[in-house]
Amino acid sequence: MVTPYLSVVVTTRNDDHGGDPLKRLQAFINCFDEQCRRTGLDAEVIIVEWNPPAERPSVGSLVSVPEPSFCTYRFITVPPAIHQRLRADGLPLFQMIAKNVGIRRARGQFVLATNIDIIFSTELIDFIACRRLQPGHLYRVDRHDIQADFPVDASLDVQMAYCASHQLRIHTRSGTDPVDFTGHPVCVAEDIADGRTVQIGAGWHVREGAAGSRTYRWASDLAELIIDPAAASLTEHALLDLDVESNPYDEHSWVEVLAVEGQRPLVRTRVSGRARVEVPLWKREGGGKRRIELRVTDENPDSRRHLPAFERRDSLRYRVSLARVRSRSDRAMFEYPASAWSNANENSTLTLNHTTEGLVVSSDPRKLSYCLRYGPLRAPERGIYRFELTYALLQGAIIFQALNGAGDAWLPASESSHDDSTSRFLEVIVELRENEMFWLMISNRRDCDGVSRFVVQRLEGSRDPGGVFLRPMGPSHLEAFPTTTRGRRSRWRESLSAFADRATGAIAASLGERIRYRIVRAAPEFKSIEQALRASDQQLRELAPLRDLSDFNTFLRDHRPDSLHVNACGDFQLMAREHWDELRAYPEFETFSMNIDGLFSDIAAAAGIQERVLDMPIYHVEHEVGSGWSPEGEALLRRRITERGVTWLDANTVYIWAAYMRWLGRPMIFNAANWGFAHATLTEETIANGLTHADKNNWIRPHRVFERFHGYEGWAEPGFERGFYGVNIRDWVFTGESKGLIDRRFLRIEHPPMDDEYFEWIALLTAIAHAAGRFCFAEIGAGWGRWMASAAALCRQNALDFALIGVEPEPSHFEWMKMVMRDNDIDPDEHEMLCAAAAAESGALMLAGSDQSATQYGHRAIDEQMHAEWRKLPDLTFRPVASVSLDDLFAKHERIDLVDMDVQGAEHDIVAAGIDVLNSKVRMLHVGTHSREAEAGLPSVLERHGWLNAFSFPSRSQTVTPFGRIRFDDGVQTWVSPRWPELHRALVDGVRPTSKSPVRNRRERR
Repeated sequence: MVTPYLSVVVTTRNDDHGGDPLKRLQAFINCFDEQCRRTGLDAEVIIVEWNPPAERPSVGSLVSVPEPSFCTYRFITVPPAIHQRLRADGLPLFQMIAKNVGIRRARGQFVLATNIDIIFSTELIDFIACRRLQPGHLYRVDRHDIQADFPVDASLDVQMAYCASHQLRIHTRSGTDPVDFTGHPVCVAEDIADGRTVQIGAGWHVREGAAGSRTYRWASDLAELIIDPAAASLTEHALLDLDVESNPYDEHSWVEVLAVEGQRPLVRTRVSGRARVEVPLWKREGGGKRRIELRVTDENPDSRRHLPAFERRDSLRYRVSLARVRSRSDRAMFEYPASAWSNANENSTLTLNHTTEGLVVSSDPRKLSYCLRYGPLRAPERGIYRFELTYALLQGAIIFQALNGAGDAWLPASESSHDDSTSRFLEVIVELRENEMFWLMISNRRDCDGVSRFVVQRLEGSRDPGGVFLRPMGPSHLEAFPTTTRGRRSRWRESLSAFADRATGAIAASLGERIRYRIVRAAPEFKSIEQALRASDQQLRELAPLRDLSDFNTFLRDHRPDSLHVNACGDFQLMAREHWDELRAYPEFETFSMNIDGLFSDIAAAAGIQERVLDMPIYHVEHEVGSGWSPEGEALLRRRITERGVTWLDANTVYIWAAYMRWLGRPMIFNAANWGFAHATLTEETIANGLTHADKNNWIRPHRVFERFHGYEGWAEPGFERGFYGVNIRDWVFTGESKGLIDRRFLRIEHPPMDDEYFEWIALLTAIAHAAGRFCFAEIGAGWGRWMASAAALCRQNALDFALIGVEPEPSHFEWMKMVMRDNDIDPDEHEMLCAAAAAESGALMLAGSDQSATQYGHRAIDEQMHAEWRKLPDLTFRPVASVSLDDLFAKHERIDLVDMDVQGAEHDIVAAGIDVLNSKVRMLHVGTHSREAEAGLPSVLERHGWLNAFSFPSRSQTVTPFGRIRFDDGVQTWVSPRWPELHRALVDGVRPTSKSPVRNRRERR
């Protein structure tokens, strides 16, 4: 029996469940079969039709399998008689038992259990086709929900583009979140951010908390916030204001968080309990959105044990209930007197010297030794206090912190630093209780022992120093800081309060104990407390039975299950077939399917099978609300199945079983040996194409445009080679040395192979095939003119006139280009040949590259600023070269059919600067890309102007294409002007399967 690499198992029935299930199954088949054809994935698809309605046709008779199909399709029918053996009241389909029927009969080395409304991403199928799957793993992925209007009959590329641009929500390990159409997280109602000025990035769990109350999100080890400066109308110096709380279930919890933008640290804070954290957003060059990463650098290692018993997520680091931006000018700052600084390390070698520049300090050499202290200080009221130290650093490094009043513990605080052209700044933000005492401290922060030297220039705080100093301020202080009205009122209130306390104490002392008792008993406050105590006592009596569950609660915490990706896991669980057999697949509970898939993930984990989450999405076509689980339809779904009297497996029950399996160290096996109705004889219809596995691996069809041209058949003269389509090439051009071809030879050369240049050939042939009257071709970064010579040869096949534009900055290659033109009967003087570098604007640049031009290509034109950096690189020579913009290059031409650009990294700048002339004159653009920045930047420019992308594959990658897996050194992007959509259709439609095939599908029923 033939063993495919992969078996894919789904189940369905023809009953309109979820809204047109046949359409969703057809979409699944169309996409998956084409993906397997492109990648060579050897797969069978098992479709289990459970309990088919007697009055309707079978699913197998209604869906259309591609002709010829690449996959083998097996339709297995479970008749109503078997369904009736189960407790089937109100439930026409037992999804997990049906999947077990398919899994039990699967033949593949690996088995994937999924659903009919799933569309796999191309990168996922490519990964599987590379045969990288390993036994001992359960493979999972994130599910992206997409809109229901999926283009069932479109090409695979159009279908994948639809999936990428019509998304609704994403289901990850941490929960389910709404996303924008392109799959980026968005804020929900009453979220921690407003979604406009501050947006949620990666690393956040779902929003929690009841609507109308304080909502929050848990953050993982690395959480991202995206700030839109334009929407926030930010000033030069702004703040990201965060309300942060360490694990609220652990009274001893703490977490240390570092905020970073790019590679620049912004603030480091240690939070114990709840605190406000302000992240400074310093001015930066350039516009665009700003990405702030919050990185956990340390935390209480025991905090997770204190999470609630049924919480299995293990990446809950801290909670944030607010993230907003505001201007730093929102608060005033007060200057504090320098005379309050004192030596914090009397018995040390530290020295202090007051100068006109400030307080000059030379620290003790010991690492982290105290230098200066400021205070003692006292918080007049509860709130957030900010202090900024301005200093000049002469040697070493220092740290600025807040110390408690007793001097034995650092206060949890946010600490940040920045600098300008003249000074450095350290900032401490600390939340203090009313009347809490503290000190401000400067310490030596050398990584090892050594002296730090610095000058304290200024200390500022967010509160008036008159109300913060604990000890009386001296005359010099008062002169610098006159007492404010607010300060006088504060001290007046304190004096009055002290007098009232003394008077009350004297009166109480004069009264007898019995009188004082009667006065207290009659007070409304006493009665209120007494009533509250009675209610509390009643509540304790009612909760007494739960005392017996204390040990069980401890057990669940001590054996907390692994944090597995069980969110929407029934849509993708992939494992070696022997593991499915060993574990007897899904527990065959006669209930609704909810949570059975998650239970199986726990069973696999208990058996020692490691979960591996692939960073490759699947797409789920949206169905009717309430027909399957979704955030919007969960309540309706539960009500429907409850009204039918159908039960389901509760998630807490799964958690308890998982905890017991962790304690036991082994899985629970729920099914008997005949799981999947192994002993039942079921009807099966197979549709296969008759291709062997070797045939499938080689079954890749060329683009249709090659049918309109023929290869070369003819002579090669001594000293010459023939390229594709008969281009005449001297035998030393490629290497700089002659190959010694001294004989005249007869050659037959077929079409080009399917490699990383295949798409360049498709663009050239398609542009020529659709040219009218004359073909105008521009090769920018032409080297020795290979593509111009090929264009001329192809035009001659079609008796088509042509005009060539060649641009090459390297002088030797430029001369070779003219030589190759002449060798192919092309007069360079009749066409436009420029020894120049294409650039954003005409002028002069420097050409950087090897001086061994005979064997080296890839020269790069650079400007003066880049020249300074490039001169540091070894083995490069530099020479001046003229530059030409696209506007000047195309000025003499009314229309250019194809621009072929290979400019070694400058492609984005050239296209962005020349977009207007591209829009007005160019029909098709093919670009060789050399960086991820260019590959992202080109679409941002071209799509904004309506250009249509036909092909796009990244550089330095091995990527699945419509013509198989291809390794790309340079990336490729092919674009068509929006004024010529028929060219785009010709490029894209040419990759669809042809109607002719050497094999046909055959059906077999047993």
